[in-house]
Amino acid sequence: MLGPRLDGAGGVSLRPPPLDDTKLFQRMQAQPETTRYWGPRFGEFTDASAEERFKRQAASPSSVGWSIYFGEEPVGFTGIFDIDWVRRDGESGLFIGRHDLYGRGIASEAVRLRTAFAWRELRLHRVHNWIGLTNRGSRRANEKSGYREIGRFERAWFRSGEWTTEWLGEALGPAEPSPPPPPPAPASASLSPGTTREDARHVSFTDKTLTCKDCGQEFIWTSGEQEFYASRGLTNEPGRCPACRAARRAGGGAGAGGGFGGRGASGPREFFTAVCSNCGGEARVPFQPRGDKPVYCSNCFEQVRPSSGGGRGRY
Repeated sequence: MLGPRLDGAGGVSLRPPPLDDTKLFQRMQAQPETTRYWGPRFGEFTDASAEERFKRQAASPSSVGWSIYFGEEPVGFTGIFDIDWVRRDGESGLFIGRHDLYGRGIASEAVRLRTAFAWRELRLHRVHNWIGLTNRGSRRANEKSGYREIGRFERAWFRSGEWTTEWLGEALGPAEPSPPPPPPAPASASLSPGTTREDARHVSFTDKTLTCKDCGQEFIWTSGEQEFYASRGLTNEPGRCPACRAARRAGGGAGAGGGFGGRGASGPREFFTAVCSNCGGEARVPFQPRGDKPVYCSNCFEQVRPSSGGGRGRY
């Protein structure tokens, strides 16, 4: 859905985004200066894809999106998406498409307006956000509105010759009630609804094979990732493999603040077939291989990718 107009301080306001804003933001997302802290840079940046993205966002019952205005100029977007209305939890994100306006407090005011709306109007209990660890400005903007670090995803993506770690922060709504005492945990279990952070300390997890709902490939949900999910109170299994999660984050508006509503907003992605550099089998990847870097099938990718240290392996 499109969020209502929210007026803030310093000439900053959040407004329901018209189609022209969505087209403008796609052009901004293609600029290296504004996507410095993103994952893979690829996607379809056409007016047709922008219109499709706009329609999906407007019709979505589980996301709220806004354009960020500075004065009367649209300079970025923000929102809350993948909202779980039962658990009252959602993931937030923010993107400023004018790098010459960084440091002006625009992001801080946008996050303040968005977070207040989450508590007051959406009645959410929690919002969380993934941000590049070195993106100090975005982390600070979220911390001003109550976000606190609860974890890190080591080596989330590789960019410009170095690995980037992602920072996971959460903010809890006012007067959040204490959870009830946890029931006795079984000797061995997988992640299940109702698992609390205290439960996670007493549960033994084992690697689990899941099927990606985007590319159809199987991937391993490691015991360490399951333990991390449980320790943070996250009960849903990941529906996408690491490659598709990264592609969805980058291709659908996962802004510098850690992602944006309706990821995968570029619509159905094209997959390319290549020869796996490890086993020689067929590999299907969501980017055009250039031949200068190794390409792996889903099984080999799980074997050669660096350990995330128990992170979620995602956005």
